[in-house]
Amino acid sequence: VIQFLSYEGTLTATDGPANGLTSTDIGVSEPGEIGESLQLSGTGTQYSEFFWVEPAPETPGALNNSQSFGTASAVILKAYAIGTEDMDVKYSMEMTSVSVGDYELTGTATITFTAATIDGTDPTWVHLTDASQSMIGDLTLDTITDTENNTDYEFYAGVTPIALTNTLYPSDGHIENGILATFDATVTANDAYNNVWVSDFDGAYNGVLIFDYDFDAYVAVDDQVLFVAERTEYNNLTELKYPVLINSYGGFPITPSTIPGSNIDMTIPADTNPAEQWEGQLVVIENVVVAAIVKDDLYIGSNDGWTTTFVIGDNVDYGYSATATALNAAVASGNPVDIVGVVDWSTYDLYYRINPRDENDITPSGGNPSVIKAWALGVDEMDVLYDLDMTSASPGWYYLTGTATITFDTVEIDGDEPQIVHLSGASQDMIGDLVLDNIYDSNSDTDYDFYAGITPIVLTNTNNPSKGHIQNDRVATFSATVTANDEYSDVWVSDDTGAYNGVHVFDYDFVDFVSVSDDLLFYATRDEYNNKTELVDPVLLDSGTGEEVTPTTIAGLNIDWTIPANTDPAEMWEGQLIKIENAVIQGIDTDAYVGSDDSGTTIFVIGDAVDYNYAVTGTLLDSAVASGDPYDIIGVVDWNYTDAYYRINPRDASDIISNVSVDPTPGNELFIQNHPNPFNGSTTISFSLPHNVVAEINIYNIHGQLVRTLTPEDQSATWNGLDETGRNVANGIYFYTLDTGKEILTKKMILMR
Repeated sequence: VIQFLSYEGTLTATDGPANGLTSTDIGVSEPGEIGESLQLSGTGTQYSEFFWVEPAPETPGALNNSQSFGTASAVILKAYAIGTEDMDVKYSMEMTSVSVGDYELTGTATITFTAATIDGTDPTWVHLTDASQSMIGDLTLDTITDTENNTDYEFYAGVTPIALTNTLYPSDGHIENGILATFDATVTANDAYNNVWVSDFDGAYNGVLIFDYDFDAYVAVDDQVLFVAERTEYNNLTELKYPVLINSYGGFPITPSTIPGSNIDMTIPADTNPAEQWEGQLVVIENVVVAAIVKDDLYIGSNDGWTTTFVIGDNVDYGYSATATALNAAVASGNPVDIVGVVDWSTYDLYYRINPRDENDITPSGGNPSVIKAWALGVDEMDVLYDLDMTSASPGWYYLTGTATITFDTVEIDGDEPQIVHLSGASQDMIGDLVLDNIYDSNSDTDYDFYAGITPIVLTNTNNPSKGHIQNDRVATFSATVTANDEYSDVWVSDDTGAYNGVHVFDYDFVDFVSVSDDLLFYATRDEYNNKTELVDPVLLDSGTGEEVTPTTIAGLNIDWTIPANTDPAEMWEGQLIKIENAVIQGIDTDAYVGSDDSGTTIFVIGDAVDYNYAVTGTLLDSAVASGDPYDIIGVVDWNYTDAYYRINPRDASDIISNVSVDPTPGNELFIQNHPNPFNGSTTISFSLPHNVVAEINIYNIHGQLVRTLTPEDQSATWNGLDETGRNVANGIYFYTLDTGKEILTKKMILMR
């Protein structure tokens, strides 16, 4: 490797010819135009005296366009303003002396400086201070000239207004792409990845996007930032790239500019007003009615009766992770909301959009409060969630209808979350059934459909024989015990043993708050994902330590892997904790296992939905395959939508239990058996002998080498996994023999620490 070069930072190679080397950041990139290449520039006699510049026409077999051999000279690589009176100049080499009289800035005006000093830390930088007049940020390209070294550099001096970056700025256009300019603005949004939005004033044309994978880490919303960057355009989206932060401090929030939704109607083409003037700016659109386009995972809005429509995007809040709840509530209620966000052009979908930053950017537009959610807390109390803080509430306002008409004795506004009203003292118990209930607030003329009472888990099962299951996407409250937790995104719960009484809860956070055997009270909505029933968007209301659920014993044929989705007898066990006894296990490839409890007539899959990649159970399953002995398997059942079969998923090694009898057979026949098998600490070897027969027990490894001889007492002996020297032996298969001198009986056991 002669050179390992990069741009936008240094890299360390992990393979290839440069493995282990750290690159040199040359600061310029090659966009790929045919006939152009990155070039070395400057005068010198060795590589270190030259510097890399932007692509220029290729010169095969000759010097680069701006390269010459000879005594090295200082060349200005870049320059930028750090205010209206000061600027910095970067040279290609360390400077040993400078004179302020050698510098002149020309462009908007001819300017000289009072002082020129070499930076004490990095002598390739020279600071020019106290300009003879203020440098003006405008559309005129300025040039700083060093007459002593016969070098100059073009840039935009002064502090450039953000408006001069906008494609359609009406006053003489925008600054050129690829030229350094200095900006002083306030951060309005930060996606914490690669996008930061800034603005120097409210109103049209005064916002812009900064694209950089590092800049976001150094700034926060409402920071006032002084920085240098270059304007560029990416698929009709204006960006500032290669930002360098000069200074930052806590500033004041930019007030969002109020605009009509029609200004960013989704049919407006790129670089076209009235939308382009708002690109990059923080705006607010008031009185928006929100709708969801489910198939596209997209929200749209209108504040003019759907005459025009605009997109509510997720370019700040990726995947609507923080805003989805508020947006879904707006969709469900149909009530207007005010939406704050930054405007951008979607380079993929080709429309302008407003991108709220978090849930606080979506607020009710005013008027009467509306119920946006409700859930039961038991059989005689419930909570009601509004889109506005409640200041008063009365029992006479509320009626629950559905299975029965119910009123409440007591109402209370939550002290910490005044959007929630507690209703208690129901006139009769709320019944969890298949009837959709409705809570109505007569004072605000608002209502909400949900399942009141405690919904039995059986009513979530696709094949529930008692009149079906609850509707998807409707809130229901459940009381159940945790049977499994994969500690990633999946929890299984059950409210009774037997068929139809288990279900899977899918959520990336819920797993952190519950443990196996916990008794839970929670609400969630039913969903189906590729024929798999799930409870989603769970909210934990209460939990406590309960008793472990007893698995229901079933035959393996109930979940035979040929059974189609949503078909009994398998579907009735989906989500439930079960046990299959006397199963012989086989490995079908490098990382999958099947079992049968009927000599192979039917086959069921042993999955890893709880114990991913069989991290805990794999060794024991391998041992079971090797031994050929029958095992009892405990686990939760799910539908594997990728491979299209039902399966049982053990939770840990304790769910795989050897089912070999360990009771010695009395009488005159030789008998020997160990328990447990497999074992991880010690195992007891039981045996029986004819009268007056003496024997010894020998233990051998798989190579036939003697590991240990045991002296039996009272028809048993214990082996603790040590050899004759007292050292621990390795995990694996061992053979043990009962040797009478005339007969030898041999059995196999598995050590698994």
